[in-house]
Amino acid sequence: MSPIEIRPLEPLVFGDGRPFGDEAGAQVAGGLLMPTPSALAGAVRTTIGRQSPSVDWNELKSVPVHGPVRKAGTVLVPAPSDMAVLQDSTGLTCLVRSRPCRLGDGEGMDLPEGMAPCALPENQLQPTKKDGPQWVSIRQLVAWYGEEDLFGASCSGGSWRLGPEAEGQWTALEIKKDLRAHVGINFETLAHDSGKLFVTMGAAYGQADVLLARVGRDVSRDVLSLGGERRLAASRPGVASDWDCPIRENLASASKVAMVLATPGHFENGWRPARLSETLGVDVKLISALCRRREAVSGWDLLLRRPKPVRWLAPAGSVYFLEVSQGAGTALADNWLAPVSDDAQSRLDGFGLALFFPTDW
Repeated sequence: MSPIEIRPLEPLVFGDGRPFGDEAGAQVAGGLLMPTPSALAGAVRTTIGRQSPSVDWNELKSVPVHGPVRKAGTVLVPAPSDMAVLQDSTGLTCLVRSRPCRLGDGEGMDLPEGMAPCALPENQLQPTKKDGPQWVSIRQLVAWYGEEDLFGASCSGGSWRLGPEAEGQWTALEIKKDLRAHVGINFETLAHDSGKLFVTMGAAYGQADVLLARVGRDVSRDVLSLGGERRLAASRPGVASDWDCPIRENLASASKVAMVLATPGHFENGWRPARLSETLGVDVKLISALCRRREAVSGWDLLLRRPKPVRWLAPAGSVYFLEVSQGAGTALADNWLAPVSDDAQSRLDGFGLALFFPTDW
């Protein structure tokens, strides 16, 4: 697999699956701040086809494209869904980690058999309207699951009481929105055309931002169209070390692991993987999971020239708590940032890139 970097040259527009047309409420195009894995895979495969005139376009779908992963100086991934934002009695922001818990006598839930719910530890903290981090680094995730210092604060009882400077640290990593109003012109009157008004919402990346991917073929430096409105980005060879597992030794001896999705995952059972042990090549037991609201992905099939069917995804940042046999953690390190979706085509498209962190709940 060859690593590549894709640098946006202008704000990029990525559809979120909602209808776009003349009717009220459907006049905003875009909505996502990161491309779906299939959008990135399609752009990269199209670039490969342009660079190789003799390519068989029917075979391009079998070229693996694992991404996108954001990098802004360091590799960043969406904040995990077990990261709750609360506040103490003085209004100080606190991050609290949800973790699997066992049901007591007489208690029950409608989760699949053998799975446990997740809950916050007992504390005196209160809800808050403040937003938490949207992006975190790999090092910060290691600290999160190892209950080490995070955002300049130490962990106490599964929670981090943060100073006022912490919010500025994660706000600086947010991707800005770029809103542009468009109007249709009637060339007979040279005035606006009634009803032809719409807005695009693009992702305005910072100068240090690049999108990482690993591709099953070599990709030369090029300029490619990525997302809607034929907005442009530039590709170049990447750095292999961006994809290395930095905690291989810690994983080797782990028996309890948190699996975090870096890209949305596509599973037969909605949020729940059906073939995780088979995909990873090691026996794992799913103990609990924390997923946000499901996401939809569709698009246009350039090969068949028709809309793609809607697929429902477990969003990036979903967390799965696993038990693994002794010594099996080495196999998880080998699957660092590899796709864990159930079907082969979704894995080829980069859905469900996973990170693994030893933890103790």
